[in-house]
Amino acid sequence: MEKHKGCFALNSIPIPNKLYIQKEKEKKVKNLQIINHNYSASASSTVSMLHLSNKYLQDNSL
Repeated sequence: MEKHKGCFALNSIPIPNKLYIQKEKEKKVKNLQIINHNYSASASSTVSMLHLSNKYLQDNSL
């Protein structure tokens, strides 16, 4: 009896239409692109900061 209830619950879940699914996918892709862009920007600035601080240390170590 419990199993049957579970099946009924699964079958009663409304299936979202294709347009909605497509829009959600596009949203996710956009968010990923933004995250990637921000990540690479912050990564490159961190690298350049490290580079500058290393240069500063080398120049002032003598």
